Amino acid sequence: MRKTGEILRLKWHKGRSHRQIAAALAIGLGTPSEVVGRAKRAGLTISADVERLTDDELDAKLYPPPPTTTDRPLPDPAYLHLQLRRAHVTMRLLHDEYLQQHPDGYGYTRFLRGPYGTRSTIITRSRPTSGAPTSASRPTLMPSATGSCTTPIGSC
Repeated sequence: MRKTGEILRLKWHKGRSHRQIAAALAIGLGTPSEVVGRAKRAGLTISADVERLTDDELDAKLYPPPPTTTDRPLPDPAYLHLQLRRAHVTMRLLHDEYLQQHPDGYGYTRFLRGPYGTRSTIITRSRPTSGAPTSASRPTLMPSATGSCTTPIGSC
């Protein structure tokens, strides 16, 4: 059941509050605010404007289809793959670099999905929270205080 026209009629013709409208029509408290806001943005300001329109016309004015998006450049998967092989390079860093080149580019989640709209097979490296070593930080040869041990850490 469409209640959009009734919400606007109660608000503008009867002068009811949003709380009273919500209680009378058994709808959420935020719904009257949203509908009235949409009506004002659509240029409808009085009850007479609404009464001239059918339910379909009113819905078309208040809920227009979303604007079509322009083609945004997709990230290059081969470049991402090569860069991710380097130590300390993450998808977050590559996304920041992508946004510097393309300010109207995709958000992080869409960037991760890749050019085909599905989750990419590229595995991202998570940042350690506890300071524990990761595969990107390899152990190095460290001489001991006595100078007798020159093997990787933990194997002396």
